[in-house]
Amino acid sequence: MKKIMFLGIMIFIVSIGIGFCFGRVIIYNRNQEYFQSEANEVKEIINNNQVIAETISVELKVNPNIEFAIKEYYDECGHFNFEYMELPKELVNLTREEIEEHYNGNYEIEEFNEKSLILSREINGMCDNHYVIKLNENNLVTIYKMNTDTSYSLYETTEISKDFLPDSDVEKLEEGIVVYGIGKVNAMLEDFE
Repeated sequence: MKKIMFLGIMIFIVSIGIGFCFGRVIIYNRNQEYFQSEANEVKEIINNNQVIAETISVELKVNPNIEFAIKEYYDECGHFNFEYMELPKELVNLTREEIEEHYNGNYEIEEFNEKSLILSREINGMCDNHYVIKLNENNLVTIYKMNTDTSYSLYETTEISKDFLPDSDVEKLEEGIVVYGIGKVNAMLEDFE
């Protein structure tokens, strides 16, 4: 009787184990089907949102409060002029393409976002920040502005006479000292005083 009871218990335990394993396989397959259907729904939602996002996207336009600057590069002297200025009214509400059409290739858009618009261009020639300090016919230190065509125009005549300068400075001034920027001109004049 003990053998039969033992065998009965063993059969019972084995059948529970087999039932448990089959149940796990069935549950696993159902979970896989559920997760696959959920993944498909998520993909569909993502695809729909992409379509919605594409249709909602708005093309960036120039607003009237944007910072506006012009950057010019001079190829002969290698200098840049960078100047912030008031936004021209005709650029308000234009898109990138419309700005390019407006300037007809004369300027390149270097930066364009919600906060700023920077246009740049390359200019063949020299910038207008070059000066020549020389002695004039009255032997006074004189400042000439170098024009973009390398000619000179009178900028300022000082009261500094060559009589009060060392010979080395007089030699340089007779040849002409080329200076970039009015700040450097003023610094040189202070050295001569």
